[in-house]
Amino acid sequence: MVATVTQTPLRAAVGRGRAWELSINALDPTGADDIFAYFKNTGKASLEFPDLEIGSTVAGNVEPQRVTGTAAGGTKATTDLANLGGGGAKPDAIVETGVDITGLTKVFDHGHYYLIIDTPRQIELPCIRIKTGEALAFNWEVATGILSGSIRVFEVAPEDEG
Repeated sequence: MVATVTQTPLRAAVGRGRAWELSINALDPTGADDIFAYFKNTGKASLEFPDLEIGSTVAGNVEPQRVTGTAAGGTKATTDLANLGGGGAKPDAIVETGVDITGLTKVFDHGHYYLIIDTPRQIELPCIRIKTGEALAFNWEVATGILSGSIRVFEVAPEDEG
């Protein structure tokens, strides 16, 4: 008998040095419906978002949203964006965090994920991929609460594009 081991796309991307984790450290959105993380794909390969782990000091919904427009008011993610494969490569993307990133228009909601007060939650996302030129934002729908956690993203291998 021969056993077959199948590697997940995320694990394969980690091995290629093309997977990252964005740390969200005590962000305090300024009001309701504030974008706190933004990714715009500037590379040739699609980017996929498999999951996030996040908690808040108040209950509310995290909403991944496909967006258009030009992000304003965020801070470019540098030291808070770690390569999961241990290398120094960064994604071919504009990645920003902030307490009220503006200039964006929601095109599509990828769900509403409820957070219980002071209880971090691991959220498996549906297959959310953004192609070159597309953008994804993470919205906090309530007016208060300090957010902490992480968002994972990886570059889709050419053979997995579709």
